[in-house]
Amino acid sequence: MKKNRNSFTLIELLTVVAIISILVGLIVPTIAYARTQTLKTRARSEIDSLRIALRSYYQEYGYWPIPPGTNWVDLSTMLNGNVHPQTGVAAGAGSWAATNNFRGIRFMEFKQDSVTSGGSFIDPWGTSYCVLMDHGGGAVGRSVWTDGTREDNQVTNPNGGQIQAQIAIYSYGPNKANGNGADNTDDVKSWSN
Repeated sequence: MKKNRNSFTLIELLTVVAIISILVGLIVPTIAYARTQTLKTRARSEIDSLRIALRSYYQEYGYWPIPPGTNWVDLSTMLNGNVHPQTGVAAGAGSWAATNNFRGIRFMEFKQDSVTSGGSFIDPWGTSYCVLMDHGGGAVGRSVWTDGTREDNQVTNPNGGQIQAQIAIYSYGPNKANGNGADNTDDVKSWSN
């Protein structure tokens, strides 16, 4: 008598589950890597946009803006034509933004999801970008850096040495950590890939 076989054996089921597990194990890291690369590309694009906006400001006014302290809200408001990029509130007369962009030029249009309500221009991982400018003052988004020399066509590299540029912008990257050595290998920087 011949049996009609309409079901899988336990060995067959375990084999299918093992194959699916191996495939998932191969695909998940690839997806995570692709996502990280996509976010790094977005950060590079935002860094380029900010660099172009600041260079345009320099071309228009003849100097790099020096926001009070490490204040992103003043800088992003000023670059956005004296309008806070998140709230839409206009800078008041006599404010830093209105004084430093008295023509009210919009140098950069910020996406709503890239600026906090406090005015910080944030990278795809939610950390403020750091901006170093050759203006003899402190950095935006980085409280411990000061140039000290104005208009010498270089800025101090946060990881040591000098960057031969008037402006340098960087993101802490996916690990959201700023530091030397292994801590900054994932940083997205305007001065290198």
